[in-house]
Amino acid sequence: MHSYYGGHMVMGGFAGLISFIMHVLIIALIVWLVLFLLRGGRRGRMGMWQAHSALGILNERFAKGEISKEEYEERKKALMSH
Repeated sequence: MHSYYGGHMVMGGFAGLISFIMHVLIIALIVWLVLFLLRGGRRGRMGMWQAHSALGILNERFAKGEISKEEYEERKKALMSH
């Protein structure tokens, strides 16, 4: 038997609270996992977006003629190996 307080089941309310907390934790875990994967996983703080940004800068410098083709190729190879 469940005890009643103010017309609400005490155990039902507690079980509902636990269920709500579990749902929030599961959603938080899913959000964290998606963000972790989008940032490049275990690649450290330099995620994929930073690698693409560095490649973009390198492409821009090559297009402006600031670096030679040989230097461009060498730096691009170094960026892609990380």
